[in-house]
Formats: sequence, structure tokens, C-alpha cells
Amino acid sequence: MSHLSFTQVSLFQLCPRRYSYRYREHLKDTVGAEAVYSREVLHPALASLYLPGVAPDFPELWRHYTDEVGEMAITKPLLSLSLAQSAYTRCAPLAAADLETYDVDGIEQERHFWLAPGGVSFIAKPDVVLRHKETGDLLSVDFKFSTRDPFLPSFHSQFVSQAIACEASAACVITIGIAGSRARNAAENVRAEVSRTLLLISQDQKSEWFAEAALTARIMAQCDAEQVWPKVAPGACMAFGRPCEWLDLCEQGALRVTTIARMQQDVRAKKEAA
Repeated sequence: MSHLSFTQVSLFQLCPRRYSYRYREHLKDTVGAEAVYSREVLHPALASLYLPGVAPDFPELWRHYTDEVGEMAITKPLLSLSLAQSAYTRCAPLAAADLETYDVDGIEQERHFWLAPGGVSFIAKPDVVLRHKETGDLLSVDFKFSTRDPFLPSFHSQFVSQAIACEASAACVITIGIAGSRARNAAENVRAEVSRTLLLISQDQKSEWFAEAALTARIMAQCDAEQVWPKVAPGACMAFGRPCEWLDLCEQGALRVTTIARMQQDVRAKKEAA
């Protein structure tokens, strides 16, 4: 274990057993359509806003998405090309305002720093890094997309790590949602809802982050040395809105029927409430 990322640390904190399947045994997991859509369509399109003269090739981005998710795209009508174009249009003024004050220092570039001297390195990868034209200070910019109400606190640790990597005192988050997505299922007239948040990151928050990350790294190293990966069940079995695909493998298969039934019941209750 020579390096760590936010995704690795957060998955380990959720469930060490789930982390070991993905990162130690390298078992393939299924990525949801929403994550693929964000990675293949939204992020490249929005990042291009910070490259003057560069326009996104939306048909090509859309092809990358549909090639990966296949028929699943049909079951996700809200994840549409028009939504990405709407997000691009609504984010354009934000990027233009940034470029009046900042120069682009990097786009989707990995930035490494040490959790401890000679120890494990941490990889942060902000979507965009800006450098102030006058002061030279860096600012990380991260795009977050969700078809549900965004929950930024769950990503706060990621934003702190990005600020550390950029030696910055703030992190910028641009959140993209779907306006009125709960009220319709059709893709026509879908438009993006965009908000921008500037998070001030104090030195105390950075120190707390370092302490927690270093502790997690030591626990991970101990699990690796002893080849013992505890499971957090049933709490982690339904994380990310779907059953863990390794339920049976970690002997939680008996939970599959009850967790899926509970999830379907919750979905029905939300639809009835809406």
C-alpha cells in the first residue's frame, strides 16, 4: 500500500471487507449509470469551460457513456444529452467569472502529498485547479452531480484533501442537480440546477484530516499484515442505494432478499409520498 485516495479511504471506512474485495482482490464491481454519466459526459464537458476556445464534443461524450452502460441508458431517461448541455450552459457564466480572476493551473491532474514523512502518499485529483492572477494562490474546483438532493457534507473530507494538495485555504464546489426531477420521468425539457459553494478550509480542519487519514492508513496496514478485513454488516450492505454485489461472497447472502425488499418498499413509499 504505497498510496491512497479519497475513494479508497472512504470505502475502507464504510466497510473494510468491501474495500478488500475491490482494491486487494481486484474483483470487478458494477458502476452505476449515474457515476458513468458524470465521469464520461458531465465532467469532460464542464472542464472544457476552463479551456478557452475548446468546445465539448457532446455526441462523442454521449457515445462513450452509452457504450459503457449499454441498455441501462434506456432505464435512466433523466441522464440525457440535453441535461449535460443544460449543465454546460448554466456553468458557463461561473467559469467565465473564474477566468477573469484566475489562470488554469491544471485539469484532472493528480497531486500527491505525504500523510507522514516516508510513509504512504495520498492522491488528490481535483477536476480543475486555478491559480490567482495576482496572488498566485491555488483554488481547487470540483464538480458534483446527483439525481437526488446533493449531500455535500459526505464529501467534505475530499474537499479538504484537495485543499491540502493545492496548499490552498479554500475549495470550490460546483453542484449539478436535476430541476424538478422528482416530478417527472421523461427526459424532455430536463434542465440542470447548478449551485456554487466556496468552502473555507482552516488549518485545524487540515490537521484533523491528517490525523484521521494517518490513523486509517495504520489500520489498513494492520488489516493487510494480518489479512483480516472486518465486515460492517448490515450497515454497509445497502450503501450507495443498491445492495453490495459481494453480499454472497462475504456470507451476507441471507440479507439479500430482505435488503432488496426494504429498498423496493422505500422506493414505493417515496413515490406515493410524491
